[in-house]
Formats: sequence, C-alpha cells, structure tokens
Amino acid sequence: MLSIRERGNVVYPGQTVPRGSEIVVSTRQRGAFAAVLGPDGSGKTTVATNIGEVCRSDGIGFGYVHWRPSLRQAPHPSVPRQEGHPPPKQRRPDQLGISEKLLSIARLLRSVLVFNMYFVLRVAPMVRSGSVVIADRWVFNYLVQPDSVRYYASHALALLACRRLTARPPFLFVLAAEPSVLFARKQELTIEDLQRELRQWDQLKKSFNIQFLDATLAPDLLARRVLDQILANHR
Repeated sequence: MLSIRERGNVVYPGQTVPRGSEIVVSTRQRGAFAAVLGPDGSGKTTVATNIGEVCRSDGIGFGYVHWRPSLRQAPHPSVPRQEGHPPPKQRRPDQLGISEKLLSIARLLRSVLVFNMYFVLRVAPMVRSGSVVIADRWVFNYLVQPDSVRYYASHALALLACRRLTARPPFLFVLAAEPSVLFARKQELTIEDLQRELRQWDQLKKSFNIQFLDATLAPDLLARRVLDQILANHR
C-alpha cells in the first residue's frame, strides 16, 4: 500500500500531496485464517503450537481458537498448555425421540450463530491486521464427531449448516495417519472410531477444500508447510 505521511498523518492517493511529505510504502501482507483438523491423537495442538512459534519468530501476529469459542475472549496469542476442554465424548442414546432431535438442531443453530459472531468480532479484525489465526476443530465436530456435541439429527442438515451457513476458514488441513498410530498416541477413541472419523474426513473432501497432511511428520515441518501455503495466497 502506498501512502504519504505528513506530520504524523497519512494522506492517501487522490488527496493533495504537501511539499516535503514522506512517501511510505507498506509491505505488510494480509493475514490468514486456517483450521488444523483431524482425529484425537493426530497432533493438532502440537502443530498449532509450532505454527505460533514460527509466527513469532517471523514477526507475524498469531491467534489460536479451540473448538467453540467464547465471544468474551479473543483468540489466544499462544496455544495454552491446557487448551480447554474438547467436546466430551458422549454415547448416542439407545432410543432417540423427536425431542432429542429437535434439541440437536437447536444446538447446531446456536453454534452457527456463535461461530459467525466470533468470526466477525474476533477473527476477521486480526486477519485484516496481518495476523494468522488457527482454529482447532472449529464447527466440524458436527460432521465427524456428532455424538461429542450431542447432535443426533440429519447429517445432511449439519453439512448444510457447516458449508453454507457458518463462516469457516478458507484453509482446512486434516492431519491423518493409520488408526493404530493415532491410537498409540491417545486412547480417547477406539480404533474403530478413528477409522470411522478418517472415512468421514475423506468423504468431506468432496464438499470442502481439504488438504491432508501426514500426521507422522515432525510438527515443526508440518507447521512450516501450513504457514507457507496460507501466506503464499496473501502476498
């Protein structure tokens, strides 16, 4: 951006240029919003931590959002050691009535509202200022781990809400590896659950611009790959 500075003020193109003014060229690039996704044990938090470290070393602002955010809190400037509680692992009730399904839809719509407001009020201003904001999970648990968010209604409805109604990161990176590898790292889900979630991610690439990354690679290498890609699109 080209601007002209005079006595502490900025005069933009089209305005009268006083004699002796200082021409200033700003090379600051626009920031980016990306999501690091994948099953439990894939290393989302570790990769996000490394992205934050690379951003700080390169002089780039950084923010981190875990799951459904609080409107009262801006993205964390670093990944907290205790990043907050992920959606608790819930079991689908044996019998589902119409009331449970209606409550599921209400929770989904409430989440859509929260994510959209958070994006407008918290994420978008940081991206405009040149920062990188990384989301962990974002709204996608409604599609890949619906029981964890007590969503028991139609998958097609959740897909519509996530794809058409919710502000989402333009860059989606899914960390994936063999279920046995992920299970060895973290035993929150069974191998069968991990297989099911990986299949879900594979199916979702038809609806979203998802890029799969090898979760067995070093976290610092994955972090640099993510950053290089998202920032290359804003230079």
